[in-house]
Amino acid sequence: MTFNLFTAPRHTLIVATAVASLSLAACGGGGSGGAGSTPDPVTSPSVDPVARAAGPLDPVQAELDNTVLNPLASALSGTPLAGVVDCANELVNYKILDTVDVLAGALSLNGNPSDLTSLSQTLNPERLTERVRAIAFDTAQLLLSLNDAGSSCATLGNSVSGSPDAQQLLNGSNPLAGTPFESIGATLGPAIAQLLNATGGATPNRNLPTASLVSAYQQFNDTVQASLAMLPTDVQNAPVVSGALLTVGAALNDLEPVLASLVTFDAATLQNALTTLLSGIVSNVTTHLLPLGGLEGEVGEPGALSGLNALAVGDFGSTLAELIAGGNAVPGTTALSLLSAVLAPLQNTVLGPIIDLLSGELGSNPLTPGDTSGDQLSGTPLAPVLDVITGVLGTLLGSTDSDTPCLNLPLPLLGNLLCPSA
Repeated sequence: MTFNLFTAPRHTLIVATAVASLSLAACGGGGSGGAGSTPDPVTSPSVDPVARAAGPLDPVQAELDNTVLNPLASALSGTPLAGVVDCANELVNYKILDTVDVLAGALSLNGNPSDLTSLSQTLNPERLTERVRAIAFDTAQLLLSLNDAGSSCATLGNSVSGSPDAQQLLNGSNPLAGTPFESIGATLGPAIAQLLNATGGATPNRNLPTASLVSAYQQFNDTVQASLAMLPTDVQNAPVVSGALLTVGAALNDLEPVLASLVTFDAATLQNALTTLLSGIVSNVTTHLLPLGGLEGEVGEPGALSGLNALAVGDFGSTLAELIAGGNAVPGTTALSLLSAVLAPLQNTVLGPIIDLLSGELGSNPLTPGDTSGDQLSGTPLAPVLDVITGVLGTLLGSTDSDTPCLNLPLPLLGNLLCPSA
């Protein structure tokens, strides 16, 4: 299965015009429309377990939440994009990685992790079904958040009982009708409903065979990838939205071979699939959800920023995958050390100087949102996203004192980008 991943577009940073053109603010919702067969009605369960799965990836999830995803959502608070980031966080960082935690727990109890046939004795099929259903529920909330209609994924967990729009989506209507996301709502709504029906309907099937669960997920993922590939260009170029959809789409796609290996009993494939999934998530969260690709694209030097942590990303995925697939314990200090190596090159080399420049400028001459008149950043690619960048990176890294940040930039790219007259 292939998915035409979005690459960070050159105009990712043009927030004001792109967001306005997408009409991401609520458009009334509740409309119907779109193609595809009407799914069987899904009655939202009153109780569908929402507790996060404990496991070896807990420290990684908390760190990504605290240092990247939550600060980004906070910086976007009050905008339609905040819900998109919230749901991407819940879906990728928690629901998908929780699925890996459930699998890791089963592998650690398996006397011979290389023999996946014995997982039937240690992997609780109900817990795996719950995790996959949680992914489906939060995918519904992510879709609605694209029209500023999604409820908080964190509070609703994997229940749509408190969201009339989500219930409409699952029962054949398309609340995204009339928006640039109409096509994805029309195709994914029925696909989500189909996955939920195949895994128990209103409540999880406690005895669903793993093969049936994997088959249902594969059909769902096929539709996800096809839907994302057909999104309009203006959606693919939208700031934050494109990065969120890339991150979610890639993670959903990379989860499929992990689940499939449980049916083929291929331990080598499982380890390779875990490597791809884990590496992909930390790479996309740090270089696509944050607009580094857009920054480098503006000055025509792709990879100059987003490639800085490539080696650490590979080490993170391969090391954790080998430990998990082998049924070994994953010390929290090891997981955090690997993640720190992913974040450090960006923090110390790229983002620090940006913070120095922005914090120094805003400290002496605060700007109102959208107003860059008379500011040092006017005429640079950062001007349209000044508020977002300062909010995100300031929360991520704090600021350091520097009277002359333009004189000490470690990469020529940053000098060209932030200080074009230097």
